[in-house]
Amino acid sequence: MNVEEYRKTIRRRMNLMATLCVAYGAIMIAKHALWEGSGAMEEFAWSGVVTGFAGGALTAMVLCFAILVPRYGKAMRDEQALRRLWNSEHDERLRAIRARAGAPMILYTSLTMVAIGLLIGPWNLTVAMTLLFAGTVQILISVVVKLVCMRTM
Repeated sequence: MNVEEYRKTIRRRMNLMATLCVAYGAIMIAKHALWEGSGAMEEFAWSGVVTGFAGGALTAMVLCFAILVPRYGKAMRDEQALRRLWNSEHDERLRAIRARAGAPMILYTSLTMVAIGLLIGPWNLTVAMTLLFAGTVQILISVVVKLVCMRTM
């Protein structure tokens, strides 16, 4: 992959992240304006636990995007920073560590479990909580394995 193709990839990532940040902001404004005072969300048994988890996860994701977009913007303006970013993403040592930690399969299965837990919440809170807990623990175990491998490899 040459630098111009990588630049297009970074531009697509920035556009997607910025769009998701704006959409999240619009959803949160609409939620507070429409639902907070009306009591519409209180009819669901899962409104406190599952929506709290989903809201926290989305907020963390948007904060990560808000950190990455300026970093990518800096890399787009500076050729040297763009090369460093490309090198960090295509590092063979990190690829081996990610493979040992179960990436991307653990990530896919864990996120699927979390998504199904969020979707099943209105019907069965016990199953939803179990799936959310199991998916979160899998991700945390993968992170711990990755950190241990980064220290030992």
